[in-house]
Amino acid sequence: YVNIDLTPAIKQDSTYSQKLLSYLKKGALMLFDLGYLSNSFLSGIIKKEAYFLCRYRYSIPPLYILNEITKQFEKLDVASFLKKHSKEPFEIEVFIKDPDTFEFKAIRMIFFPLPQQQASLKRMKAKKRSKHAGQTPNKKSLALCDWVIFLTNVSEDVLDAKAVALIYRIRWQIELTF
Repeated sequence: YVNIDLTPAIKQDSTYSQKLLSYLKKGALMLFDLGYLSNSFLSGIIKKEAYFLCRYRYSIPPLYILNEITKQFEKLDVASFLKKHSKEPFEIEVFIKDPDTFEFKAIRMIFFPLPQQQASLKRMKAKKRSKHAGQTPNKKSLALCDWVIFLTNVSEDVLDAKAVALIYRIRWQIELTF
């Protein structure tokens, strides 16, 4: 089934997320942009036994990793984490915390490095947005400009990392038509 709702451009995506969850069917895949990204929205999708694919935005939602030694969940500082990795595609298991049950739900975080020219352009745009908002860009968010990062709860055997990037690129092309 397909549902299309047109809303005013000034309406924030996050205010529409609960309505989207009401449309969601078991097994469906939701592709969405950064405006919808929240723990409650991702948890809602998981509760409906559905799937999501979205880009990651610095600090929203808080993500956790499982410390193998202590068996405790620790907040993941993505920018610091990436300093330890070479500029090659990779993925890790991370966890979101359900805001209602406080349970941790496993999801995939997939990293693709950007070519230096694209990363520089992305950093320049981030600085311009910050300046326009009267703010100074966060160093950690600028460091993330070197990467395209995706979050999904679709298993790797169903959707590998290359397919994730391809599907999201197609989603972006659809958005550009509007």
